[in-house]
Amino acid sequence: MVGDEESGQEKRILPEKPLFVYPDKIRIPDVSFLTHVELPDALDLQDQHSVRSILGSLVLEEMSINPEYRGMFVYGSIAHGEANNGSDIDGVHVVNTEDIVKAEEYAQPMQSRLRAVLEYCYRITVNDKRTVINLRGSPLTIRHSSREFDRQTITLGLSDEEIEVVRQLTGYQLREPRGVRSFKKPSMEIGPHEFIYPEDGVFPWYVEYGLLERLSR
Repeated sequence: MVGDEESGQEKRILPEKPLFVYPDKIRIPDVSFLTHVELPDALDLQDQHSVRSILGSLVLEEMSINPEYRGMFVYGSIAHGEANNGSDIDGVHVVNTEDIVKAEEYAQPMQSRLRAVLEYCYRITVNDKRTVINLRGSPLTIRHSSREFDRQTITLGLSDEEIEVVRQLTGYQLREPRGVRSFKKPSMEIGPHEFIYPEDGVFPWYVEYGLLERLSR
């Protein structure tokens, strides 16, 4: 279970490839293989408190089993309280590792699970793979990864000291929110997203990177 750090680490050692390889899809019997967080029947992106709560719970779950994973910054319409139910979730994951080369790998389990839960069960798009912040990385890289942050950016899981590292390097907390970019197509309001488990529990193979529970062959 999540609280069992030793068994969690045994399950979640980051390999070069998934523990079990499927040609193009993976069948998961139930959502407990992905997360032990209690998921709501519907998720309304206009309800910032609910969105922050579910994301925060998923972040804390990952932190309990992946010591290199430190949290997440959420920016854009969700952070500004301007989202509708056609919006996506913009985020940057944070890791803390001396292994600069593998920094992005330490965020991969969380990225995979967010996609499984939000994209495949709630049909909510997650934009969190463009960049990863490594707190031990170069200042230039951290600045680049934080270029879209502003003073309304939400932090999840991160300690005050970890947040301060990014603040000192970027000054993002002083930035005014930018208006809607002229080239960006407005999202269409579609109503709250109901939880719908994929038919027969079939997910893309890469979801296996984010499993909490082993699957039998």
